[in-house]
Amino acid sequence: MKIKDLIVPALALFLICLVSSFLLAGTNAVTKDRIAQTQKAQAESSRKIAFESAASFGEEQTVDVNGKQISYTAALDENGALIGYVFTSVNHGYGGDVKVMTGVDDTGTVTRAVILSMDNETPGLGQNASKEEFWSQFSEKTGPFVWVKSGGEGNNITGVTSTSFTSRAVIAGVNDALDAFAAVKGAEQ
Repeated sequence: MKIKDLIVPALALFLICLVSSFLLAGTNAVTKDRIAQTQKAQAESSRKIAFESAASFGEEQTVDVNGKQISYTAALDENGALIGYVFTSVNHGYGGDVKVMTGVDDTGTVTRAVILSMDNETPGLGQNASKEEFWSQFSEKTGPFVWVKSGGEGNNITGVTSTSFTSRAVIAGVNDALDAFAAVKGAEQ
C-alpha cells in the first residue's frame, strides 16, 4: 500500500470537515441573534399567560430555595409598580424534566401555572397534565399544594389519571414557586 493511498483520502476528509465546520460556524453566527430574540419572545409570551394582568416584566433573576435555583421575573403593572412575580422551576417527572412557570401575585396567590415542557412524559397519559383541567386547579389559591388521587378540593390537587409522577412534578414546581415567592418577599423586607 502506497503512502499516497492513505494521505489523499485523509486530506480530502480533513478538507471536507474543515469546510463543514466553517459553514456551521457561519450559520451559527448569522442565526444566533434571531434565535435569542425568538427565545426571549417565547419566554415573554409564557410569562404573559402565567400573569395575564401584568403589563411588563422585569429582568430574569434567580433565587436559591432548598438548594434549587429558581428563576423569576417581577410582574409589573402599566405604571411599573410591582404586582407579583413569575417563577420557573424544574422537577423530575416520569420520563424526564417537567418545567413549570407559575405566576404569583403580591399576596402569594397563584395566578396561573403553565407547563413549559414535559417532552419525555408518556403521550396520552403524563402529557395530559398540560391540559387546562389539571393546571387550572392551582389558580387563585395560595398553597402549598398536595397531590390526591381523586376528589381534590382547596389545596388538594387531583392528579391526572395514571400519572402520579408527572402530576407530582407539576405540583412540586408550583410549590417551589411559592417557596421562592416567600424567599424573595423575605429578602425585600
